[in-house]
Amino acid sequence: MRVLIGGGSGMIGGALANSLAADDHEVIVLSRSPALVRGLVPRVRIEGWDARTAAGWGPLVNGADAIVNLAGASIAGEGFLPARWTEARKRLIRNSRVNAGAAFCEAIEQADKRPSVLLQASAVGFYGTHRADVDITEESPPGSDWLAQVCRDWEASTLAVEALGVRRALLRTGIVLSFESGALQRMALPFRMYAGGPLGNGRQPFPWIHPADQVGAMRFLLRDSGAAGAFNLCAPAPLTNGQFSRVLGAALRRPSLLPVPGFLFRAMFGEVATVVLEGQWALPQRLQASGYQFRFAQAGDALADLLRAQAENASEFRAALADLFRTMESGGRYGAQTIPWINGDLFDDDDVPDDLTTAEILTLQKLDALNWADVEPAIFGTLFERVLDPGVRAALGAHYTSRADIETLVEPVLMAPLRREWEAAREAATEARYQAQQRGATEETQLERI
Repeated sequence: MRVLIGGGSGMIGGALANSLAADDHEVIVLSRSPALVRGLVPRVRIEGWDARTAAGWGPLVNGADAIVNLAGASIAGEGFLPARWTEARKRLIRNSRVNAGAAFCEAIEQADKRPSVLLQASAVGFYGTHRADVDITEESPPGSDWLAQVCRDWEASTLAVEALGVRRALLRTGIVLSFESGALQRMALPFRMYAGGPLGNGRQPFPWIHPADQVGAMRFLLRDSGAAGAFNLCAPAPLTNGQFSRVLGAALRRPSLLPVPGFLFRAMFGEVATVVLEGQWALPQRLQASGYQFRFAQAGDALADLLRAQAENASEFRAALADLFRTMESGGRYGAQTIPWINGDLFDDDDVPDDLTTAEILTLQKLDALNWADVEPAIFGTLFERVLDPGVRAALGAHYTSRADIETLVEPVLMAPLRREWEAAREAATEARYQAQQRGATEETQLERI
């Protein structure tokens, strides 16, 4: 099967792409910044697009078996703290979704051989917010708040493909659990500091889903030729936020005693706080009726699995770092010449040293695959040089549990200085380009006068 994924560089899209590629499907991920995409297996092909039109990439749709449209700016922003919904951000959130849908419609209409199915991303926010005693199924009416309207527009953005004979399934997804990003990452940090608890009064519904079931459900809907229309992608055992907080505390072996007052959360983050202070008791009625079997129906099992995988990744990461340290300290060939290429493109750059030993290549591959830092190659060497600081190294070995933890841990020593250096370099480059443009404009004016 040949599958095109828009938004395939995110957590969900990347997991789907890798899963399909592992089963020998041909996978093409569309990204606005192909060179910056990380974490995909080598078999996944990455192509550029503007996420607005079919220009340039449209012919890739011709002959494809399936399209998965997950494209859209993050609802809560890319940083650890939620981004406020300013008017500009609201436009970005909506337009990035609607424009990507329109681009897929354009490409499918132009294709001689059209795909048989399109999976269209959406969210349980489609239904608005409700109390925990209100069951939300795919038959429930849409909500009237801003996020519900965005979901309606998002779903409608690809409606035209149905008239072209393409089966379309709508993915109304709940909160996808991950300790590396999203809501769970933000919730887990205070728990790790023994300051965790429910958000607000804790009575709001918390519709969740394990990433394995998110990917599993999408693959199920790709295969099922009768699957069309809306599907709630969330576990069959939703919880309130307070209940989930207690399960999370138990999984992390931390208390769940300190609630975050809702008024404080709203004051800090504004309207985006609605995403976690309110919710929907969403049930995957149609998905289960179609025959999908959840791997993780209970939140405790889901969190235990995620923590187990995280511990395995942490162990691999520590081993790779230890190997790197040993090689550098023993006078090996790691150093300023080699380290900058540990950035996900190790074998794509002609300037990579070709005399690396097998052990060195394997270590670089480990670090590539674990994708620890998405920083520019120019500062990657500096990153590892500073990690060699004995205090930072000791802290890494003793306390590392996730990428977020390590960045928080070494922020004062490592990340903040690097960020300042990079921002200063970027500003200097921008200023240099501006000055060059000004000089060019001045020279053109002088020539015109002559």
